[in-house]
Amino acid sequence: MCVKDVLLTAFVASVGGLLSGLVSGGNARALAQAKQVSPRSVEAREFRLIDANGKTGAVLGFLRMASDDGTPSKDYPEREPGLILTDAQGRTRAGVALSGGAPGVSLLDKDGRTVRAWLALIDDSPALFLHDQRGNIRCTLALISGEPRITMKDGYGGTRGWLGLLNGQPGISFYGVDGHRRVLFGTAPVEPETGRNDYSEPPSLLIFGAQGQPIWRAP
Repeated sequence: MCVKDVLLTAFVASVGGLLSGLVSGGNARALAQAKQVSPRSVEAREFRLIDANGKTGAVLGFLRMASDDGTPSKDYPEREPGLILTDAQGRTRAGVALSGGAPGVSLLDKDGRTVRAWLALIDDSPALFLHDQRGNIRCTLALISGEPRITMKDGYGGTRGWLGLLNGQPGISFYGVDGHRRVLFGTAPVEPETGRNDYSEPPSLLIFGAQGQPIWRAP
């Protein structure tokens, strides 16, 4: 699943029906009548929470996913329910929504457009994504095939290192800018000839060449 396809938008595409019925001051009889006609459910496309100054603080409705420039995408219909929270300047700072049927929580920067942290379920596996000021993913904490892993990325999206478990064995790996693995340390070493993991071996440190081939190993 592409991360761009699941980011929450900082804009709501349209204003739906608003609740406008108010229970005004009156006598006890009027209040009793209001209680008698209180509905068990209310249907609407959108609800807005307004402060004393008329500014929107939260919106509950159907949200549209964002395009690359942060504006609502026309490629996706408004059919994913969500809740967005805005600051005093009206900028979106947090959101909880379903995207593609998967739940997610987004925290946005003070500009109200750039997602800085995103917690979601991807294929029923929890994952936390940390973004830089440009919105690029720089670090992830996730369960990969049921095992924990921390992945570090550079500003161009390339993986530069990870720390985690592989088949129950701990390991640390570092990569060059070209994407080739350069260092591996752990209890699940790689065979120098084949590059396959051998879990019967003791902890090892491996150094890889420019093309990703093992060139040194200890022990």
